[in-house]
Amino acid sequence: MSSGNKGTGCGLKNSKFLKSTSTRLRQAQPGGSGQRQIPKRERFISNFKSSNLQYLTIIVAIDENNAIGVGGNLPWHLPQDLKFFKNTTWAMPVIMGRKTFESLGKPLTGRTNIVISRSPDLWADEALVAGDFQEALRMAKGLHTKEIFVIGGGSIYKAALPLVNRMYITRVFTKVENADTWFPEWQGEGWEMKWEHAFGKDEKHPFDYSFQCWERVGNEE
Repeated sequence: MSSGNKGTGCGLKNSKFLKSTSTRLRQAQPGGSGQRQIPKRERFISNFKSSNLQYLTIIVAIDENNAIGVGGNLPWHLPQDLKFFKNTTWAMPVIMGRKTFESLGKPLTGRTNIVISRSPDLWADEALVAGDFQEALRMAKGLHTKEIFVIGGGSIYKAALPLVNRMYITRVFTKVENADTWFPEWQGEGWEMKWEHAFGKDEKHPFDYSFQCWERVGNEE
């Protein structure tokens, strides 16, 4: 397994993994004081931005309607996407909800698993357990990595979206029937797509799909 991508983030476009297959690279256009008591959430965002952490990153695969799950499982099996996920998150903390952790069947190897749950003793020997997203982020920051990944599910993505400054999105060009979990509504305003690698369907991949890297423009919250 290639480990040269650790902490490189969008630099993955130069990785051996992406170079090993035929790709198409496309550049997108960027989207578009008086004293006051600072709300708790704004203080939290400010503290995050003043830390040494370079990237708080969402990684997700979505269909054309932003669906991400059916019955607690991924709606598809895309081997290249699984490889991309593993290589990108390797050696970094991964934050997830209880249902996502249960759907994995076991902790992700090579990564610190942080699970958001109200049952702190349930997986004491398998993962770090946090009571909410902010506690999970504090735990992850304590590991002093350059990047922290948020890997699902829907409610965890929703909590993370205002804070993250990078997203890896796998666009799967299909519309999933009976989906029950979705990525939060997101229009891309205030974000710039740094690169995209598109792939056609084949014998192992029933749908066209593409890997995208997005970064927040400037210092917007």
